[in-house]
Amino acid sequence: MPENYKVLDNATFADQLQGKLMLVCGELDYTAFPALTMQLASALIKANKNFDMLYLPGSTHRYFVDDLYVTRRLWDYFVEHLAGLTPPEDFDMDPSKP
Repeated sequence: MPENYKVLDNATFADQLQGKLMLVCGELDYTAFPALTMQLASALIKANKNFDMLYLPGSTHRYFVDDLYVTRRLWDYFVEHLAGLTPPEDFDMDPSKP
């Protein structure tokens, strides 16, 4: 890895993780390559750090825009770990349903 990229490598800081972390990765993401997320996950495991991960088969980076399941999972994660509350189970975010 070129020296100037090392300061951008999150895996370098894996041993410093404090608190909760959820990694979300789309299999076909061309913006944030899945291999880089897996390298970070590997570094976290080597550093004996706990983290959560959501891997999205067949998804590109648009899962942040298009995928209600991902939105619900992220909101649930924030509700649980930031607010300290229990999110509603299997909440349906589909606006077309009553």
